[in-house]
Amino acid sequence: MIRGFLRGRSALVEGRVILPTRRLTERVNFLLDTGAQYSIIHPPDCKALGIDVMTAFRGATIEDIRGVGGSGQFFSDEAIVSFEHEDGTVSGYRFDDMRFAVPTDYNADYPSLLGMDFITAFELVINARTDIVELR
Repeated sequence: MIRGFLRGRSALVEGRVILPTRRLTERVNFLLDTGAQYSIIHPPDCKALGIDVMTAFRGATIEDIRGVGGSGQFFSDEAIVSFEHEDGTVSGYRFDDMRFAVPTDYNADYPSLLGMDFITAFELVINARTDIVELR
């Protein structure tokens, strides 16, 4: 079970992003976003990972993404997100195509998201009365 936390009305989980092809890793607080089809690493966390998106993905295909929250562009790469459980064990979730947002003024402060491509692998429990967020 992955245990998260509530911040205001937002459900978050902490994970460690591992980029095997780039040999980079960093802890990230992800917003669990049931309205997002895909998971995405936004600019603040790209910076924490040491990635300058426009340099790191030079020559790669830029893809468009559109949704209720707006539109943007991204690059894709392999990533693993690992989670530490209460008993000290660690589990990982592999993304063959994690999205990395092209930085803009609009997304400069956005949290990274775990979207439905991730969430559907679990039973998501959010109890606002007891501040419980669990992915089982």
